[in-house]
Amino acid sequence: MEQTKENIKQIIQQVMRQEPYLTNFGMQRTDDPDYQSNRQALLEETEMFASAVKWLSQINRIKSINTNVTSYNLKHLAEKHIGYITNGVFIAAAIHCGFRYSNCEHNSPNVFFNMSQKSLNKLDAFENLKKPKGLSHLVRNV
Repeated sequence: MEQTKENIKQIIQQVMRQEPYLTNFGMQRTDDPDYQSNRQALLEETEMFASAVKWLSQINRIKSINTNVTSYNLKHLAEKHIGYITNGVFIAAAIHCGFRYSNCEHNSPNVFFNMSQKSLNKLDAFENLKKPKGLSHLVRNV
């Protein structure tokens, strides 16, 4: 059954009630001047949300939180398959899909999820998301 824009908006609202710090930007402090406008913007991203939910269906859940990649890294991986999405949309979709999460660090917009590394490794270009070691990532191959 095809979801309507209104149905998807209701799902996003439900996730936002569950997570009051969630905005289109990601996790955001409520005293941030852009907090309310970013919350409202998240509600409007129904197409991005539906695409992210579909993409997330190929990722397996694990018991523990995977701290190898953040929501921001993962949104970039998803974008290679579904086009541009915001960090907040990715987080909202993952929460809706039943992934557990924890904050990366104090005041960070990013979170970690209980996503299987094995599932993520199966997706193309995952190696590009690994944390760089040293400064070698700054050297351009010519």
